Parts: sequence; structure tokens; C-alpha cells
Amino acid sequence: MGSNAEAWLVEDETAREMLERVLTERPFLLLPPLHRVPLRVGNIVELSGPCSSAKTHILMQAAITCILPKQWRGVNFGGLGHLAMFLDLDCRFDILRFSELLNHRIMEAENGSSSEEAQNATRKHYNEELFALCMRRFLYIRCYDSSEFLATLKTLHYRIQKEKEAHGVNVHLLLIDSIGAFHWVDRGSLSFSLEGDNRKSLHLQSVSNTVVEEIRKLLLVHPMLMIATKTVTLGNRYSTNDIRWKSPSMDNPNSRNMTSSDQHLPYREYMPAVWQSFVTHRILVRATEDGFANDECQNVSVYLSEWLLPPLNSLDKFIVRDEEFVTMVPEDHETTCWGCGIRLLLPTYAPVFKCGWCGAVTNQNVNKPDTKGFWWRRLRDRCFVCILLIFMLFVICGGVWAVYPVVFSISNTCGIVHSVLTVFLATTTVATFCLAAFRCAGTPPIILWGSYPVVGKGGLENYTFCHYCSKPKSPRAHHCRSCGTCILDMDHHCPFIGNCVGAANHRHFIIFLCSAVVSTIYVSIMSAYAGLHIWPPLKYRSFVHLNGVSSTLALRAVKEVSIALLSSAVQLSARGLILVYLFVSSISVQIGSPSPLVTHQRKIAQQST
Repeated sequence: MGSNAEAWLVEDETAREMLERVLTERPFLLLPPLHRVPLRVGNIVELSGPCSSAKTHILMQAAITCILPKQWRGVNFGGLGHLAMFLDLDCRFDILRFSELLNHRIMEAENGSSSEEAQNATRKHYNEELFALCMRRFLYIRCYDSSEFLATLKTLHYRIQKEKEAHGVNVHLLLIDSIGAFHWVDRGSLSFSLEGDNRKSLHLQSVSNTVVEEIRKLLLVHPMLMIATKTVTLGNRYSTNDIRWKSPSMDNPNSRNMTSSDQHLPYREYMPAVWQSFVTHRILVRATEDGFANDECQNVSVYLSEWLLPPLNSLDKFIVRDEEFVTMVPEDHETTCWGCGIRLLLPTYAPVFKCGWCGAVTNQNVNKPDTKGFWWRRLRDRCFVCILLIFMLFVICGGVWAVYPVVFSISNTCGIVHSVLTVFLATTTVATFCLAAFRCAGTPPIILWGSYPVVGKGGLENYTFCHYCSKPKSPRAHHCRSCGTCILDMDHHCPFIGNCVGAANHRHFIIFLCSAVVSTIYVSIMSAYAGLHIWPPLKYRSFVHLNGVSSTLALRAVKEVSIALLSSAVQLSARGLILVYLFVSSISVQIGSPSPLVTHQRKIAQQST
């Protein structure tokens, strides 16, 4: 019993091993068609496609990239130097084909090197030692039914741990070919027993749940990138003949330069929902009816790859040669510049490009977010503006009514001076606030666009197209969704003025902040001065002289003063209560007003530097 308890308390791994496992390096599989989206450990990539669509070849390519070292004896192979595990559920894996691809990859890297070691290795056609090392890093498991697949997943943790101790590197890539191999067999039978044990019958849904759960547990302990193929049947509506090149139209800013007749899944999904929600990335590959020929190869089949999750606005063409990897097909993409309307031929698909004539920048992958719910922001800002105007008018009128009888009682000259100062500060504050709130923050200049004869050379240099306003946007402009328009030299959107701070009202906004700070300081001083003149006299009770500690006397004095203030405050008139409110509110505004002013000055200093 004691030995079992001690064994249970023994740690599985040290903190250093845990950090090395969690903070594992990010594998980059930059070979087509996995090069569009950066992949990392923990991602679940589903490679869907019909039969004979090079899915297994892509898995071999990914496995070879994983098992090859980054460098070997001065030769750069560009691999990851880790283990790769291949679960063959189709039972059609061609190891001969895999070895040929690995040999070709080694020879290609060595022939491209100029080092003497590489030249000596080239005479032997390939490095046998490196080939043996890579083959040992390739872990292959074949499963013939779902029960074997489940048993493999449950014991895979121990297998990976054993291989890690033997090779000294982790498994970074888990490949499954294909995940739906046993789906239709399991669906055809109502239930089947696990290894002849009738105590527990597994149904299709429970098998899928168990597979996903076991893979999820495995990825938590051994972070890996998982790629699983899935054979699907494409519908007639998604044939390759339906694909057309189409130039982006300004009426539909989200249009794709290559579109299909169906924007949803082009095949009928048969995998359970638990697997569909488990997948993080999904690629569709399929063969085309086109052929590709050049000086090196003749009549090679061309394949198409499309990212369905996340959806990308592009279709990539690639070919698969006999002993080489997937190669992208060079092809010009035809598109249209929104600025001058000139049709352009790009060497490769470029979601963002700049026109060589007018200088306009086109982003074909931009998505226009929904702005239907932003009306309440405008309503909120207008309510803030009305409240602030009422507050400022109340402070001005209340201050004049409460303070100026005291000021004029001193002398007429003093009253006239303070009246002029009050009118100046009040007019400046209210006027600059109205100009900053109700004046347009800055409209971008109106410029001709859309037609080649109208737009000259460099006429739209670095201009972009605003899909909200449906017009050109200069590099200095930014669209504000709260205001619903583009603002020139936009600094920020201020809810207290209900407007953006831009090129047209920037000066008024700064003057308003300064005048508001000065006005509140003036109001606090005058309200305190007038309050001292009209405050009722304080009536103190007779202090009892005690021969105690000095702190006791201090507390007694504070108590007597507080009672006297409260008793006199009860006798205050309405004018006195207004003065107290003006003093408290002006002090609170002074505390809050300098912070946006200082922040705004810092922004200006950063922009100037």
C-alpha cells in the first residue's frame, strides 16, 4: 500500500519539461497547399476532397517536411527535425512512394548546396544515413476497423512517450488517412461490440465522441499539429467547369476574383457534428479537367485547393509530379483597379495590390462589418451633448445669480471687471464646445475616380476605397462608424462632444479643453469667496478644558467645528446651496479635465516626432 502511494506521488515531469512541452516551437508547413494560413500545434486541419485528389500525397509531403532536419552536415533541408505519426485507416499507404519522395527531397537539397560535403554525398545519390534517420522518425500505424482505431488512440500516449525517449524529439505532426474510412461501415450496422465483448456496444455517435475526446486528451499532453483527410463526393453544381475568373465589382466590394456557383460547403457533410466542431481548419482539394505542360513535364494533372475554414478569397492551382512535391502553377490573375478602372494582370493572386498608373491600393479580402447597431451610439452622444450644454448654462446662470450680488457689494468696479471676465469665459467655452460638437470634423477632399481618362498618373496615390462611404479614402482619412463618415486627420471619437476630433474641429476642441479648465478654476474661486461672505456665523459651544492627552483635545475641537458647520449649513439660503454645488462640481471637473488634455497633448507630440 505504501509503495503504491509513493508511486502515485512521483511526478510525471519536471517544471522544465512541462515548459518545454507547452512552449514548443511553432511548426511552419509552408509547402502548398498548406502555405496560405499559418498553422501551429493544436490546430486540427481537415483535408477534404474526392478520390484521386492528391490528399495522401499532401500528407506525405507534410510528413517529410516534419521528419527532415533543418540542417544536416552543412546542407539546409528546411525540415523540422521531429517525429511524424501516420495513422493509415484506408490501408492503402504506399511506403515505396514515400521513400522515393524522401530520396528526391534529400537529393534536391544536396544538389542545391555548394559545400564539399554535399558534393561528396551527391555522388552517392543520397545520404543513406540521413535517409535511415528520417525513416526512423516516421511512425506508421495501420488500423483495419473502428475498434482498432479506438484502441490505438487510447494507447497512443504511451507509444509517443516511448518514441520520444528513444529518439530524443517530440511528435509534432499527427496524420490520419482517412478519418471517414470506417464511417459507412459503422453506420451500416446498428451496433458492434468491441473485440467481441458484449458488455459494451458502441454506436456511430459514441465512436465519434470517443475519437474526438481521445484526440483532444492526446493533444493536451502532446501538443501536435493534426491533419486528417476525408473523402467526399462533390455535387454537379460544383464542377470545375463552373469556375470563372471574375473581376471585382464596386457594387459588390466583397466579390471574389474567382468564384463558384455555391458559396457554402460544396459537398454533403456526413461526419457527425462533434467532429465538425472539433476541426479548426478545412481545405478542399479536387482535380480539374485542365492539363499543364512545360519543358520538364507534359500533360500533368492540375489540382485546385480552396480554404473553406477560414474562408479565403482565392483558389490555388497546383500539380503533382511523379517524384516531386506539390508545385504551384504559375498563372496570371486578372483583376480591375477601382481607382482608374484599368484591367490588371497580376503574376500571382494578390489580395492587396497597388495600381501602377493611379497609385490606388486595392484590398480584395476586405470584409465590411455590420453597422446597423451603431445608431444608438449617435443617440447616446447627442444625449451627452444636450446634458453638457444644460450643465454649462446652469453653471453660468447660477453663478451669476449667486455670486454677483456679493461682488457688486464690494464695489461697482470689481463687479464690472468680473462681469466682463465671466462673459468672456462663458462665451469662449460655449462657442468652442458648439463648434467642436456640431461642426464637421473634416471631410476628405472630393476627387475624381473610376475612369482611366479622368484619373491621371498618380492621381490616387496610396488612396484606398471606403466600402462604407463607397468613395475614395485618402491616406490621412479614417472611417468612423459612430459618425458614419470618413474623417480627415481623425484623432479619436469623443462621446462628450458627440463628434470626432479631426482636421476641421481640432483647434476648437483644444481651445474648449483649455477654456473649460480655466472657467472651472474661476468658478471654484468665486463660489468659495462668495460663500464665505454669505455663510451664517458659526456658533461654538463652550469648550471643556480637559487635562488629558492633546489628541483628545484635537478630536473634541474637530467635533465642535463640524457640529457648528452643520448647524449653520441648515440655515443657508438657496443662494448659499447653489454656491456649495458650484464649488463641488467645479472642483470635480478640474480633477477630470486635465487628463484628456494631457493625453491629447501626448498624442500630438508622438505624431510630430
